[in-house]
Amino acid sequence: MSFFKKISSKIKAYFFAPIYTKLTILNDAILDSRFDEVKKNILHEMPENMVKYGQKCYSAGEEDGIIAAIFNKIKPDEKVFLEIGSGFGLENNTHFMLLSGWKGTWVDGNNQFIKTVSSKLGGSTFSKLLIKNCFVDSNNIKQLFSETLVHFNTKEIDFFSIDIDGNDYAVTESMFSKEIFPKVICVEYNGKYPYPCKVKVPQVETFVWNNDDYMGVSLGAWVSLFSSYQYTLLCCDATGNNAFFIRSEFAHLFQCYSPEQLYQPARYYLVRRRIGHSASLKFLKDVLHND
Repeated sequence: MSFFKKISSKIKAYFFAPIYTKLTILNDAILDSRFDEVKKNILHEMPENMVKYGQKCYSAGEEDGIIAAIFNKIKPDEKVFLEIGSGFGLENNTHFMLLSGWKGTWVDGNNQFIKTVSSKLGGSTFSKLLIKNCFVDSNNIKQLFSETLVHFNTKEIDFFSIDIDGNDYAVTESMFSKEIFPKVICVEYNGKYPYPCKVKVPQVETFVWNNDDYMGVSLGAWVSLFSSYQYTLLCCDATGNNAFFIRSEFAHLFQCYSPEQLYQPARYYLVRRRIGHSASLKFLKDVLHND
């Protein structure tokens, strides 16, 4: 290493690194404070809103805690899930569920995501997790449910999560038309559009999100679809990113509020909030291989 490179390295280690660390800590503290403030305001208007139970472990927001609280009241049959749009597995809605005794299927259309996850976990097929690489559309959604039911030897999916930025509505509508009705469903919604605005991206096989506001489904459009199939909106997470629907037969177990009250605007900056150390798949690998 040259003299100048050594000096540069020392400057970064002794000057920039501490500054970066302090700024990161300050940013985390600000986001924690803001998240607490948002939740406090929500609960002031709706004391029994499920966001009160929110906790973040591997989810983008506090979906991990919300999901656990929902299933404390809605008893799952076999604790089986199907998540579409599972990503690298480091920030999704079901990683924590796997560590909590659940089993299910991860699906993602990004081949590199699936290769990376399978490599780190040491496989793609386990007794508690099935990992699949495919683009999901209205034509193959039933097949994915069928494969999950067969692999885990169960008759029903307790929890379904979908986040693919484009064809979410078409896939979910197709699922319902094929008479597939999971107990609890989590969908991403486009929080830019307040309830009851109804906008949605039509099904396009080659759709790729361009990082603009032309993505997903507004909450109003979701509520219209779900209500026609006897589902009730239970809550929206504090980041204005995900909405939870339950089969209406379970609505009596909860304090339910109107969609107008439950709608939360997009607060995507809160997703950048960190909890603990950097996420990894190491605990999950232990669980899968020690089963």
